[in-house]
Amino acid sequence: MPTAHERLLTSLTAAAAPDLAAAFAVGPDTVAEMRIVASDNPDRIWSEPVFARLCGVAPIPASSGLTTRHHINRGGHRQANAVLYRVVIVRMRHHEATKA
Repeated sequence: MPTAHERLLTSLTAAAAPDLAAAFAVGPDTVAEMRIVASDNPDRIWSEPVFARLCGVAPIPASSGLTTRHHINRGGHRQANAVLYRVVIVRMRHHEATKA
């Protein structure tokens, strides 16, 4: 049985970001963390590369000579990185469309 705080968080996050709250493996705590990361200006996350850079999962070139390599940019919001990791792990295990 959810507590009063959990019910309130669920209703607030569903009102603030209904598309995100309806996504598979995204709970109210995930929505709340992403809203915190976006801050008061969610329009600053206008593309997937910007979101990846904000979460610290954007590839950066690490090539030298004839090899072409990339590393993950470790700069970014740690909590957003952790939330994104949890969502990806759950989706890879339980969401058929993500597995495909």
